[in-house]
Amino acid sequence: MTPENIDLTPENLLSHAHPMILIDAVESYGEDFAVALVTPAIGKPFADSEGNVPAWVGMEYMAQSIGIYAGIRAQLEGQPVRVGFLLGTRSYEVETEQFCSGLTYAVQVQKIFEDGSLSAFECTIYRHQRIHRAQNDGQDHAEPCLARAVINTFQPDNIDEFMEGTSR
Repeated sequence: MTPENIDLTPENLLSHAHPMILIDAVESYGEDFAVALVTPAIGKPFADSEGNVPAWVGMEYMAQSIGIYAGIRAQLEGQPVRVGFLLGTRSYEVETEQFCSGLTYAVQVQKIFEDGSLSAFECTIYRHQRIHRAQNDGQDHAEPCLARAVINTFQPDNIDEFMEGTSR
């Protein structure tokens, strides 16, 4: 499949179903990265009564963005989307208490290691407009990183064989 023919809707890139698909859109992707967009809102999973989402959900935003990356790679290779597992992280650094309703956040995942079914991704979450022009001084200012982690993942070649092997 060619890049112009792939379907970038999260529903076709993730092995999740609604309502647990938290990613709203794919902004960009490349050989070793993807940028996904998420906008917290009332009624979405994990949102409070005002639509704000606790900062710990950022780990799931990152994990699903890794799934977006894997889904894009699968489509480009003519393969089906496969299930993957978040193995963990040593550190989840967060600079906010919540992701605010109505604001769009960019979740960038960058593959930094791959060995067969094991991978590691450097993940960051920013307000979507990473660069904005301040009203008062006309200078460009970068949005601060709101969350970061290196996430380790595992994606078995055959989920049925893997799950069969874990039940023994």
